[in-house]
Amino acid sequence: MSSEIPVIRPLSSGWLAGACAFFVAFGALLVRSTSATPAVTWMFIYRLTDFQSVPAIVVFIRRVRIPIPIVIGLSEIFDNYFFGDSWLVDVLLYRIALVGAFLLAIMLSPRTVTGLATSLFSSAVFLWGAVVIHPGNPQVYDILYPFFLLGFILMIERVRCGVARGRMQVMQSFAAGLLLSMTELSRPFVLFLLPVLLLMAFLNLRGAPRRAHIFFLLPLLLVSGGWHLYIGIAHGELTWTNHSGFNLQRSWPRVSVPALLPETNSAPLGAGRWANLDTPEHQENSRRLETAIVGYALDHPVGMLSGLGRRALLILAAPTSIYGHHPSHPILWLYRPLVWLASFALLLRLARCARIAYTRPLQIVEEPAGQAAAAALLSILLLATGEAGEQARFLLSVLPLLALVLAAEADQSLAFIAGLHRREMQDYR
Repeated sequence: MSSEIPVIRPLSSGWLAGACAFFVAFGALLVRSTSATPAVTWMFIYRLTDFQSVPAIVVFIRRVRIPIPIVIGLSEIFDNYFFGDSWLVDVLLYRIALVGAFLLAIMLSPRTVTGLATSLFSSAVFLWGAVVIHPGNPQVYDILYPFFLLGFILMIERVRCGVARGRMQVMQSFAAGLLLSMTELSRPFVLFLLPVLLLMAFLNLRGAPRRAHIFFLLPLLLVSGGWHLYIGIAHGELTWTNHSGFNLQRSWPRVSVPALLPETNSAPLGAGRWANLDTPEHQENSRRLETAIVGYALDHPVGMLSGLGRRALLILAAPTSIYGHHPSHPILWLYRPLVWLASFALLLRLARCARIAYTRPLQIVEEPAGQAAAAALLSILLLATGEAGEQARFLLSVLPLLALVLAAEADQSLAFIAGLHRREMQDYR
């Protein structure tokens, strides 16, 4: 019998580069015909053609209350203003983010055969599934959210590992802050996730120079902070939405609806449009619904927690239909079981984090997989709390995070098995 002890060795950078190049080519082929719905057209209140002049754009910025991501929305508006359509954002950027989010998951996965193979395979399946499922309601921010988030995690990881020094390290910190700001401005619920992401960032930046901390905070204060300051003063909004109460009401229909204001200014802004929700009355009604649901949660905490658990499981059950879109592609036979396996890996990672929380708490936030697991869990819970009916679309926002967690857990499990085998061999000898 051979006395050789198995050791899991890291792969060279060439293997990672080859895997990334293969995935980019594969992904480009998959997404070649995909496109997103402009975020500005949320609930068919506005159209891009409404903003054909600078004054019209300024009025939109001043008055917008509905959950249109301001940076994404303005990018679409200016794209249309200068070039006649929003192709750069809703086609090119959308395709780049679709492939790029999973590419970042591959880059952040363990540099072992198991980690790289698992991330490559799961990312390919998840990307293919996203391409098949998302046309049911292809909102561009569904894909930009994990793209920005994993970009933030990658930049933080590079700063922590000291990949670069001096000015380059400071620029990496600035890039991390900018990507975190873009993450926060991609979905309203990310504001509640932001304290956790900031804590993870500062723990990883603790060895960096003070300039790196300052440059990390700059885009957060100027971009995210500036927008929140404006909507807080102008509209009294905490998050950049006047519709969250209605989303919550859809998710918790058993809660009694309080008396609401008549929305007398809700007439559609044009032919073929839906009701105008971009009004102070809609914001007040949203606030009343939020108050009712929060009050119900305080009075019935057990029921709310059990309901939240059921809604989270509905997302992780990997539904594939969105409204009238019922895809039947063969890849979905692999997509759904792989989502379930990744969900199990998420539970394993969270259990692992809980086990070492007292003895090695910093290890949790220093590992990209730990950061991704925390972000995935909180994203799922917040999505489950605040909306219902489009679970298939919500899941797409966390798939790249789950691909990273699955790769890390596969690598960890194989390392554990190898360690057991090594001890058996030592005992045998």
